[in-house]
Amino acid sequence: MPAGVPPKDGQAQPRYQEVPAGTLLWRVTGVADGQSPEPEPSLFRSPVRDMEEDSLRWGGRFDATPDCPYPYCYAAFDDLTALCEVLLRDVPFNSPQRYLPASAVTGRSLVLLETLRPLRLVSLLAAADLAAARQDTWLVHTDHTNYPVTRLWAHWLRDGEDTAGQGPPAGLVWPSKRHPSGQAVLLFGDRCGDAVTYSPFGARPLDDEAGLDWLNRRLSLLRTRVNRPRARPAA
Repeated sequence: MPAGVPPKDGQAQPRYQEVPAGTLLWRVTGVADGQSPEPEPSLFRSPVRDMEEDSLRWGGRFDATPDCPYPYCYAAFDDLTALCEVLLRDVPFNSPQRYLPASAVTGRSLVLLETLRPLRLVSLLAAADLAAARQDTWLVHTDHTNYPVTRLWAHWLRDGEDTAGQGPPAGLVWPSKRHPSGQAVLLFGDRCGDAVTYSPFGARPLDDEAGLDWLNRRLSLLRTRVNRPRARPAA
C-alpha cells in the first residue's frame, strides 16, 4: 500500500487521457446545510477556501492546499457518479436501505458542464496508469483520513514531466470509489478555466419537490433515499 509521500528523485511521468472538446461533465454545486457557502457562479473553487482548517479536513481527495494553491473543480462523466461522489461519502448500510437527511441536498443542484477545447488529463484509471504514477489503487480508494497525503500526490502529478511536449495536464481522471463503473475528474482552473463552461442544457435543483422525486429515483438503484423535509406546523 503506497501510502507514503511522493518520491523526491525526479518528476512524475504519468500516462494521459485526452477529453475531446464538447465533452459533457456533471457536477453537484452548492453545499449542504451547516457548511461554508461555495462561491458562485464560478464553477472553480477558490484556493483561498483551502487555507481554512475546516476546509482542509473536509475537502476532497485531490484538493489544492496552502503549499500548492490553484482553483479546482470536481466533476464526473455521468450524473450518478457525480451524485455518489458528493452524497454517499462514508454512508454505511445499517439496514437494507440507506437514508440521507434532507439537509444533505438543501441548496444543492446538479449541473451540466461542457468542454470548449480538448483537455489532457493525468489518467489513474488502469493498473498501468497507476504504476506510471508510482502508485496502486490506494491512491484512488483510500478514505478521507489519508487525503492530506493523496493531495501531495496530486500536486506531484500536476507538475509531472511533459514528455510529449503538449504542456502540463489540465487535471486528473480516476475511477470513482463510490460508483466503481464511473469516472471522476478534477480540473485545474489555472490551466483550463477558459475551456470549461456551464452547459445551457442541464441544471436541476435537488432540494425542490421535482428534484427530490428525480433524485430518489436515481438513488433507488443504490438502495438509497433522501428523506423529505418535515412540513412546518401551521402558526
